[in-house]
Amino acid sequence: RLSPHDGFCVDYQLDYEHPVMARHAQRARVELFDTSFAREIARARTFGFLKDFEYLRSLDLARGCTLDNVIAVGEEGILNDGGLRYADEFVKHKILDAIGDLYLLGAPILGAFEGYKSGHAANNALLAVLLGEADAWEMVTVEEGWPICSIGSELAAQVQRRAFDALDAPIESITGADVPMPYAENLERLALPQVEQIVEAAKRAAYFRDQVA
Repeated sequence: RLSPHDGFCVDYQLDYEHPVMARHAQRARVELFDTSFAREIARARTFGFLKDFEYLRSLDLARGCTLDNVIAVGEEGILNDGGLRYADEFVKHKILDAIGDLYLLGAPILGAFEGYKSGHAANNALLAVLLGEADAWEMVTVEEGWPICSIGSELAAQVQRRAFDALDAPIESITGADVPMPYAENLERLALPQVEQIVEAAKRAAYFRDQVA
């Protein structure tokens, strides 16, 4: 689930009934604004159980698995030389997965994610539910630059166009023409949005395209 939070937090819990897994932390919580992603999360490898390896190979899966990129878990212990990179590497990898899934939104999240045995499919479904609830979130941008035609306004317009269909009218963007600088006199007027462009956009938004204002 996702809930409001002053920052970006991921809380994840595994639940494996395996003797090796039971000896290591199966829950972790990280505050991404306080934690070094590269140092504490990014190197966490995926993991698999040795008893499943031959079955996966028979399905032509796990072809890229090596002991450099996968933690191999046997019945008695971890088979990789050097063991784990972190004491809680198993759950840290699941946190890494969750961060990647959440960033498919296309923007950072200010909120807290809690996952219990969730995988990519469940995390993606959570995002679909979130985007479908228009009153459950808002887009916030902090920017420098021109007060019109800004990155923030374009992001907001794209999200509202594509993420959900719960608007009273379509979103319209008004921009000036892309003209070379310095402006020649005949191009200066084109560089800024014009009144007639705004009026036409308002007509489209009000479904009055073919009517006189």
